Amino acid sequence: MEITPEQKQDIDKNKDVAAMGYLWIMSVVVLYARKDSPFIQYHARQGLWLFLVSIPVWLIPGIGKYLEFFILAGMIIGFINAAQGNYHDIPIVGQLAKGSLTLHEIWKKVVGAIGNAFGVFKKGVKKPDDNKNVDN
Repeated sequence: MEITPEQKQDIDKNKDVAAMGYLWIMSVVVLYARKDSPFIQYHARQGLWLFLVSIPVWLIPGIGKYLEFFILAGMIIGFINAAQGNYHDIPIVGQLAKGSLTLHEIWKKVVGAIGNAFGVFKKGVKKPDDNKNVDN
């Protein structure tokens, strides 16, 4: 992606504020307070999605606290990229922020993966066929 001089100036001027867009609720503040900067908007949207995903993850008993590590990793990666002045999509979240992926599509993929996992599990615990004779 070729960066124009205007974009370079926007990045240099706003990379610190864009990085703050990854600090949970600050993403909302940054997103609505700085609508004039495409660089800030890019990173604040990703930060907002990470924040929104973290809320239901907190409510998942047991595994939720482990899933939160993935969200925290995304926030750290995004924070570093914004502070360095880079446009970089966080996996899945970047596509959500751009609108090229929807929650419905993610849900379908997750349900499909779970269905496949159960199919593999069922094949693995299948009863041995009683008609087979071991003595042959």
